[in-house]
Amino acid sequence: MNKVLRWLLLLAIVLAVVVIWFLYNSSKTPGYSGTRTPVSVLKARNQDYALAQTYFDQGKYDLALKSFQKSLTEASDEAQKVQIQLDIAAAHQLLGNYTEAIIQYKSVAADTSNRDGLRAYAVQELGIMRDLHYEQDVREKILAETFKGSPYDSFKKDGNVNLAYTKLFEYAASIYPLAMSEARVAYGYSNELITTLRGATTSPQGQDYLARISESLKAADSDLKRMENNSVDALFIPSVLVREGMALQRLASLGIGTMEDAEAYFQKGMERDALIGVRPGSYNAFNYAAFLASAYGKKRAVDIQNLLAPFKAGNEAGIARTIPGFYRNARSNPALSVSKSSLVLMAQIDLDFQKYLISLGWKSSDFSEK
Repeated sequence: MNKVLRWLLLLAIVLAVVVIWFLYNSSKTPGYSGTRTPVSVLKARNQDYALAQTYFDQGKYDLALKSFQKSLTEASDEAQKVQIQLDIAAAHQLLGNYTEAIIQYKSVAADTSNRDGLRAYAVQELGIMRDLHYEQDVREKILAETFKGSPYDSFKKDGNVNLAYTKLFEYAASIYPLAMSEARVAYGYSNELITTLRGATTSPQGQDYLARISESLKAADSDLKRMENNSVDALFIPSVLVREGMALQRLASLGIGTMEDAEAYFQKGMERDALIGVRPGSYNAFNYAAFLASAYGKKRAVDIQNLLAPFKAGNEAGIARTIPGFYRNARSNPALSVSKSSLVLMAQIDLDFQKYLISLGWKSSDFSEK
């Protein structure tokens, strides 16, 4: 299992803890609070769970999985049960057991005795899983398993993967409007307007997509207000804001709204990152710089260079741990072709950034004007 995937999955596990805390704290379920979470109680009272967490921290995911599974029999309430189920899914994924992980997430989603937010989170994780992998065979396996069985098989038609995942996030949002799912819905339909409808925004289908985008953006903004009240959950606000900005960027390219509207979301995302102490060499910085390069090109060269300044050899402490691997993969992996195009464009504008990519294995010829 590569380090990039491991860090992304560990982040996803943190989010799982956050979601469960929010649901049980906000619903005033007795016994839990911001400091007394299902995880903290499990660690204190469930020996198998505490052992599983130790194994997990040590990277011994096979042993962690066995202990998580044993700890499930000692779960004393719904919050603990679902937390362990999500941990089991994450352990399976880290072990490369993608089918088992997907089955586990679907099980949580299908259990109507679970809180709606938890079920929505499980579906959301199904949608995010494929993004964490670059290997084509793994992506195809995840794709096939994700859209197997009802209602998931109804989302994938005519081989349109973007639309299938957009409908998957839409399904998650229909259970509970988590901001990330709503932002993904808006982003997905904005892509459909460009790729499938070829900009036909006035067609009946185009008008429908525009309405869905508008509704999802409003719902995402509404859930952001809820996230503001949770100091841990608030860590994920920047990613939602940037995803909304990416959706608005695509609309602006079609003459709906402006690039200034889109940029406001990127700016807010970066401001939030700075507020919470995120490393300046982040994915959000990459996405903001990519937006500026695409929308304005060399006219915004200074702003692009400022955003990309942290990405340089020797500044590892200022760069998100998974970024170097992402940049290396983007050079030759077809699954990251869109990101590669953005990286090339940015490197043509910022020669210092180009030097950083070369230090990661890129070649000067990769940046030749085409």
